[in-house]
Amino acid sequence: MGYDPVLREPKKYLYKDFYTPEQSNHPNCDLFVMRCVLPHIKKPWEYLQRLFDRYPTTKILIEYQRIEFLNENKLWFSLSHGHVNQFTLQDFKNRFNIVDCGEFNSGEWQWVLIDSRSIRVMKPQICNFSETLINLIGERSRFITSAKSLGPVALYGGAGKGAVLALALKEAGAEILNVIDSSPNRFDKYLEVSGVKVISPTTALETLPSNTHIVVCNPNHYEYVKNIIEMPFKTLVATDL
Repeated sequence: MGYDPVLREPKKYLYKDFYTPEQSNHPNCDLFVMRCVLPHIKKPWEYLQRLFDRYPTTKILIEYQRIEFLNENKLWFSLSHGHVNQFTLQDFKNRFNIVDCGEFNSGEWQWVLIDSRSIRVMKPQICNFSETLINLIGERSRFITSAKSLGPVALYGGAGKGAVLALALKEAGAEILNVIDSSPNRFDKYLEVSGVKVISPTTALETLPSNTHIVVCNPNHYEYVKNIIEMPFKTLVATDL
């Protein structure tokens, strides 16, 4: 069973509803899969403890965006109100028994499989990445300065990164035309705060001026975007500005 807040098509074991361990009527749950879920949960360690209290023999598979990847690629716009928590692998090693772990999507994402065989309570401590976070946030000012002279812009990516970048472009006074996305459920909608309209790649090719710069939010999507909407536009990664 699962909960996905942006669920497109409900399925038998996947539904758009909030889940709490105490309300579950399922006597046996061997595995919980949390794909970019824990970053959105208030008091994440307490939530995991509640799952283990309800299902002592379960395992929990957790996926989250690596803060090391954000730092290496200067992805300041991945730090947003949506992700209230940032994790490192060591955070989980400090608290749980690690069954297995790894990285995927060119190191952007980490996955970790934990169980309840060894649960340790950690005392509050200074974040080892506090300076990293401060430096990342500082990249926003540099971006705004560079974006002012870019000319007409269309962002590729209508999720959280795109919303943060669109607002920064508005603040820079850049001529932001549209946000392009490949998900039909986002077409003809508008990003929060900035109000920029989301269009499809096909619409982008048909309507955007030829001198438009396509700014890709996620560097891992750069080659894909070049393949589908490169001509006649210039495509670049947001952090290259």
